[in-house]
Amino acid sequence: MFREIKNIEHQDGTKFRRWFQLPNLELLVWYKTASFDQIFLCEINFPDGLCLRFGGIHGVEFYRVDDGGDNPLKNQSPLLFHESLEKENLKMSKLKSILLAEEGLEPEIKKFILNYLERS
Repeated sequence: MFREIKNIEHQDGTKFRRWFQLPNLELLVWYKTASFDQIFLCEINFPDGLCLRFGGIHGVEFYRVDDGGDNPLKNQSPLLFHESLEKENLKMSKLKSILLAEEGLEPEIKKFILNYLERS
């Protein structure tokens, strides 16, 4: 079940955003006034994680998620690398199935993401 992270700091001049989590999936939603502006959906499943960003001025972009480094003594942030088109379609269907199966995400957000994935 999706869990919303409520204590996100919003700075003046930045778009309002919300953050949702599953154990291996993160979803960030940026808003432009009352509508969705950009979605960042990231499956954190090393070494095969996938991030999908769409909306705003970027269109649709896919990324592979790096685990942040090979040194277990350092807490490094994961890095994103552009993913090939061949793998995108397989992983996009996996993201769709995860979204369809999970509950706890507002229906408007879920519908917006699924509609966008269907058009892509």
